[in-house]
Amino acid sequence: MVSTLRCLVCTVLLLFWQSAQAGVSSGCDALADAREAGLPGPAPGTPQVTCAGFFPFAVAVDGSESTRLEVVISGAGITAASLGNSFAVVGVSVDGAALPQTGGFIELFDDGSNGDRAAGDGIWSRSGIRIDAPPVPPIFFYQFDQLRVTDGSGTRDIFVGSPASTGQYGPALLGRLAPELRATARDRGAGFSVTDHVAFLRSPDVHAELRWLLRAQNPPANIRSVPQRFYTEFEDDFDFIFLWPTAHVPGGLRGAYLSASNDVSGIGRSISDDTADWGSDGRLQGVLTMNLSDGGPVIHELTHRWGIFVGTDIGLQQCSGAHVGVAGVGCGPLGGFEPNSLVDNGDGTYTVNNTCFSAGGAAADTTALNPLNLYLAGLIPATDVPPFPVPVNVDCNSISQNFSAGTVTFSAEDMVTRTIDDIIDVEGPRVPDSTASQRDFTAAWFVLSHRDLTPTEMGWFQYRAEYLGRQAAGDQPLRLTFFEATGDRATLDTRITDPLVLPPLVFADGFESP
Repeated sequence: MVSTLRCLVCTVLLLFWQSAQAGVSSGCDALADAREAGLPGPAPGTPQVTCAGFFPFAVAVDGSESTRLEVVISGAGITAASLGNSFAVVGVSVDGAALPQTGGFIELFDDGSNGDRAAGDGIWSRSGIRIDAPPVPPIFFYQFDQLRVTDGSGTRDIFVGSPASTGQYGPALLGRLAPELRATARDRGAGFSVTDHVAFLRSPDVHAELRWLLRAQNPPANIRSVPQRFYTEFEDDFDFIFLWPTAHVPGGLRGAYLSASNDVSGIGRSISDDTADWGSDGRLQGVLTMNLSDGGPVIHELTHRWGIFVGTDIGLQQCSGAHVGVAGVGCGPLGGFEPNSLVDNGDGTYTVNNTCFSAGGAAADTTALNPLNLYLAGLIPATDVPPFPVPVNVDCNSISQNFSAGTVTFSAEDMVTRTIDDIIDVEGPRVPDSTASQRDFTAAWFVLSHRDLTPTEMGWFQYRAEYLGRQAAGDQPLRLTFFEATGDRATLDTRITDPLVLPPLVFADGFESP
């Protein structure tokens, strides 16, 4: 009887929380940040997109949920606007009408109709957007990056997916999620709620600080205040904290690793302990600030805990500082190329396989740690790192990919062979070594929002965190777990222990439930 009543109370609380979270009360207007006024703009006379997003940012693929698209457009005399896609979308419909898989446009309104919340405010909108598609993969983003606008210059299409070169701050990303992955958070009060793997905080101000840091613009964001807010509610139990926004930051960083402490020598970093500045009492190793994405670069940023800060004297970090650069250390999340594919063309150019070539590393969680990464992370001994080819004075502007041939060609003065001993001679051996290094880590996923989230949006983060922390290989193609990426050598526990605490049930006889 007591057990049944307790379950009923749990169910009522969860349903109440889900109902409260389901409301979407704000969009681009609540994301506006006065600091963005200094961002680069497009050519004079070109309408500009300064915000583009779906609210909520993700819906279930069973067609049961709808979302609203908002696009902030500045420019004179705009009479019509729509947003389209360069990449294929599957199962997207607008007010029941199917959107073409490629080349489709969603008509937008700024007249108070069709989901537009205020006429004439420059926020062009459209509601009634749904997805009805197979849940494969279970989590995915569609990208809408083509603005079609009509003004005094006529009707024209503007690409809004490359802000670095155009001053446009699109695209809009529409997430889809398998419906069984929805999650409901438990309320902790003070804006906090938790699932089994994620802590959520509804705080527009804190959310704005994270988004501004991802902009990588001056003035610097007060990002240390964000983990400090986390530690007001959670114990100092985590090696890493991941910070996630609930709105994509177009034109911003994909991710960044911010060091809180280092107790490892021989990896090119000084011993340090700045944990108190972040709110930790000595446990925290680093904070990872991540842009909203469906597949990375989490493993990339985690690998930055240990690298790569070595080897500039032997030719590492060419064409990409703090990354492997152009060097044959093998495929890895921080860059490199497969040494067995290297071909000397005899004319000062070299060709390698492009399947994993990258000076800066993969943007998605697709690439396992190579031997150099594993050594720096303390997961293999130096003797397990094979010699590797390194070009001398790479011409970074010469790097050319031939996608049809599956190759990359670059120019360099020469090619030499280096060994891990060359690094040890400069940095010293790694201490602790692979026999004594830490192999089991903990991570807290801390999601910041400026509005209430839906169970689908919560499920998006819950799935990402749970998947990364599995102590097994992943079950999705091109999506590694941390355990898998380290060759089954290390674990990352992403669980947040937070049992739902209910007040004791008191019955008429005066007895309390156990």
